[in-house]
Amino acid sequence: MAGEDPLRSITANAFTALPSLIISMWYGMVITDSDKSGFVRDFAVQRSDTDMDLKSFDDKCVRILTASGEVYEGIVSYCDHEYVFHEYGYDQEALHLTPMLFYKNDIVSAISLENVDGPFGHYSEKYGLLEKKCLEWGSDLIEEVLESEDDIQILRMLACMKDHLRSLAARAVPGMAPWRSGKSILRSEEDENEPGPVYMGELENMLGTLVKYNENDEVVREAKALLERLAAHFS
Repeated sequence: MAGEDPLRSITANAFTALPSLIISMWYGMVITDSDKSGFVRDFAVQRSDTDMDLKSFDDKCVRILTASGEVYEGIVSYCDHEYVFHEYGYDQEALHLTPMLFYKNDIVSAISLENVDGPFGHYSEKYGLLEKKCLEWGSDLIEEVLESEDDIQILRMLACMKDHLRSLAARAVPGMAPWRSGKSILRSEEDENEPGPVYMGELENMLGTLVKYNENDEVVREAKALLERLAAHFS
């Protein structure tokens, strides 16, 4: 376009083309956009702090800013080069925030929230993007969080489910996940970009397990209330 600033145009295109956040789940699946260009890859790495000491964040509540501009908060565990290469095939360090893995090259910044003490403790809100993503991805990823040993993260996931009960129920599928019985479902490339299924049998089992076995009174209370709301919704 005549009169357009070339530098502004290049910069805007670079931000648009930045690779999406690479997410590795426990079953080894990696979701990522294909590389758009060498320039974009270099640009993303330059924005990252290559001297960042990821190990210093081990077992701490952290706010992560990714190369795609997304912000996640939660308690992370450090994964060294050897572990990441063995499990995922990437020769770099990473931070694991259940159920996501953030490779170092995808982290623009990581900030400890250990000294933050606000209305939501170390967190900026009662739940964040991670919980919303898990809700979007479906019951498999919700289960990852609800089976964690972090009661705060469990409560954040339950709060997100409570606030989005209608959308959760709208995607409900009766019964258990097919893989429980050894079956598999083939999904098209278009389907991979759609919200994942929420299997009601799985969800009821997860919440029931929390009610029966979790030792945190608040977790038990919130899980029981959510079970009751789901039962009322489908009655």
